[in-house]
Amino acid sequence: GDESEDDTTGEVGDGDEGGEEEKEEEHFSKQIAAVRTKADILCFEFHPTRDMVAAGMVEGTVTFQKYGAEGSEELRGITGKGESCRDMGFSTDGLHLYTGWGDKVLRALNVETGKVVSSWSDHKHPISRLIATDRLVISGDDRGFVKVWDLRQKDKVLSLKEHEDFITDFIIAKRKQNTVMCASGDGTLTALHLRKGTLIAASDNQESEIQSLALVKEEERLVCGQQDGVLGIFRWDHWGDICDRFPGHPVSVDTMVTVDEDTILTGGFDGHIRLVSIQPNSFLGIIGSHKYPISRIRFSRDRMILGSSAHETDVKLWQVGYLFEEG
Repeated sequence: GDESEDDTTGEVGDGDEGGEEEKEEEHFSKQIAAVRTKADILCFEFHPTRDMVAAGMVEGTVTFQKYGAEGSEELRGITGKGESCRDMGFSTDGLHLYTGWGDKVLRALNVETGKVVSSWSDHKHPISRLIATDRLVISGDDRGFVKVWDLRQKDKVLSLKEHEDFITDFIIAKRKQNTVMCASGDGTLTALHLRKGTLIAASDNQESEIQSLALVKEEERLVCGQQDGVLGIFRWDHWGDICDRFPGHPVSVDTMVTVDEDTILTGGFDGHIRLVSIQPNSFLGIIGSHKYPISRIRFSRDRMILGSSAHETDVKLWQVGYLFEEG
């Protein structure tokens, strides 16, 4: 790597103003009743059109629950064969839930019945991450293999190996539907062409695991949350190296969601959910907390609720509509 890993460098220079030395502002969002499960949660997702959340657990159960201000209620669940459900994503129409498992199999569940309707097995290692589009499911595994499954052609799968370590996150820009950005524990970011199954570009090694991805600035900037607490910022289509570096998170940034063109929410190893401004780079305050490291944050379908999980048996639900109020 180059000397950009030194905290004294950085081209904007306004993300490092003693950040963590001062007490961070806390503006906790109001919580509504949590979604409760019987085992530690590894992943969860909100349904795209209904007040429903799906959660995958370490002992192999997937639960579908209805949520609301009064609490949550289990609609249905499926029990796996003891293998953990490690990631999931709803189809855009909300009819199916795609799930990636520790037994290396990708399974599609019918949302109405909870039953497995399709399964695909081409991975040789446990699945670590997946993302679903209208017609594709992209999955990554613990050894850095990426598979692109065409849902209309059951047996067609593209396989790519551009990473040396587990796949941590995927993101697809709305304006570049044929490109998936892929992050890995090996410290690199790749742009992969979904139709051709080829590598478009790979970044320099960031000298730290890249754990999470978020798009801002009308998709002109890709933010990478790193294990060392740095946010690395790439300019779209300039994937060689970051254009900006924003240190300040005390530990790993493991999950992020985009609030608007200039703002993200981050969750990480210290259990805090932070509101963060990107370019100009600044911390705007802590809006929620867990006792344990946060593994995932997600917006509900109407973005009025933020869900957060932390290897505990519940998904906390925070009322965050105020984030989108003008002024």
